[in-house]
Amino acid sequence: MDALLDLAGRHGGEQLAASVMGQGQVNSLAGDIIIAQMGGITLTREDSPDEDAALRLSMAPLLVMLMVGYLWARVAAGGLTPADIQELLAFRDLPADPGPESV
Repeated sequence: MDALLDLAGRHGGEQLAASVMGQGQVNSLAGDIIIAQMGGITLTREDSPDEDAALRLSMAPLLVMLMVGYLWARVAAGGLTPADIQELLAFRDLPADPGPESV
C-alpha cells in the first residue's frame, strides 16, 4: 500500500483527484504512468466492440487518478492509515497464493 501512496505522491497527490473533478480539460498522463508503474492492467476483451475497449482504456487513467488522489488526500489529512486503505480496498481478503485456476 505504501508503494501506491508513494506513486500518488510523486504524481501530484490530491491534485490528481482535483484535476479529474475540475471543469477544465484533464491530462491523463499521470494516470497512464501510475498504471504502467503498477505493472499495467488488462482492460480489453476480445469479444468487446472496439469502441467499448477504447472507452475503457481512455477512462482507466482518469479513474486511477481519482482513486489514488482521493486516498492520498485522506492519508495526508490523517483520516486514513495504509492499513485502513487495505481494509477499504479488501486487499486483506485476497489469498496470498490463489494457486492454479480451475477450468
